[in-house]
Amino acid sequence: MDNFRIVRVNELLKRIVSEYLHNTFTSEAVSITITKVETASNLRMASVFFSVYNASARKDALGFLKKIRHSIQLNVSKTVRLKYIPQLTFIWDASVEKAHQALVFMDQLSEEASKRL
Repeated sequence: MDNFRIVRVNELLKRIVSEYLHNTFTSEAVSITITKVETASNLRMASVFFSVYNASARKDALGFLKKIRHSIQLNVSKTVRLKYIPQLTFIWDASVEKAHQALVFMDQLSEEASKRL
């Protein structure tokens, strides 16, 4: 039962952080995607995973998210009713980039296979 609660909290935080970013910081956050949130079982810490369309802009995006972390956390505290509001940390999510590389590789294999036929 407790595990299901954490899953619900993770999805709620993901939605709230994403909506706040794209509604408040429209031009700065246009390329940032919140991919997942992992909250500690005691609700004190939460890791927010993000990706950007252009991988070369990830350092800028991380700096921007760190700069506005307190603003995001304040919005979460106003929006969500929890015993503790978790402290947010932002982490680059490399899984999107890896998935893209896998798709490119599969496309190359498909092209090579079609050339052989």
